[in-house]
Order: sequence, then structure tokens, then C-alpha cells
Amino acid sequence: MVRLASETNVDAHLSELKEYAFEVDVDFLRKKSIKAIGQTAVKIKSAAERCVNVFYPSTYEGVIPILCSNLEELDEPEAKASLIWIIGEYANKIDNADELLGIFVDSSTEESYVVQLQTLTLVVKLFLQKPDSSVFF
Repeated sequence: MVRLASETNVDAHLSELKEYAFEVDVDFLRKKSIKAIGQTAVKIKSAAERCVNVFYPSTYEGVIPILCSNLEELDEPEAKASLIWIIGEYANKIDNADELLGIFVDSSTEESYVVQLQTLTLVVKLFLQKPDSSVFF
């Protein structure tokens, strides 16, 4: 479904994925739809805010620390890349974004291409948002 997402149909796409994600009985479907929403945010940058708001309308900032505290739980490259993207996107609201970056940089040579690319993107975003961060010195 992510491949079908575009600027013109992203709202309908997110609505469909949201329905799947909130299905009570099907864990597999829920995980896949949540993953697809994250992938949609990465694919269509202008829809990223809407993707986040599917789950956390106007309260997503409170969820970011919870996501960041579960780094060890992520074992799929796409999930790691999505979390790294979130950290970069909201680095100015994450107090320890530079520490989280250090975790990903230390293990970047062992990660997949998509994780490495998002880590590099995080380095640039963090530098632009927090140029005085200790991680760059």
C-alpha cells in the first residue's frame, strides 16, 4: 500500500491504515499498518505531520520519549529508520537527541543501508537544529 501512496491520496491512504491499525483482533495487521504509516511519513515528507497525527493528534510530543526509550526493542531496519527519522524531525524537542545519535553512529557500520542513510540524515538535521550540541565537538 505504501507504494500506492502519493500527495493526492495520502489522506485516504492514512485513513485506511488507521482503520487497520486499530483493529482489535489482528495483531499482525496492526503491526503492518503502523509500519506502513511510518514508511509513508518517510516517503511523502509533506505528509509526515499527518502521519504522526493519525495516532497522536496534537499529543505526539509526549510519545516521543516513550519511542526513544525503546530503542533496544527495534530489530527491523525499517522500524529503526523510522525512529531515527522521528528523532531528526523532532530533535529540537528531544533533550537527549545527541546521545541517541551517538547510539546509532556507534552501530552504523553493522546496520542496513536504510538505517545508515537515516543516521546520516539525523546527523545533518541535528547539526542544523542544535549546532552547539556536544556530539559535534
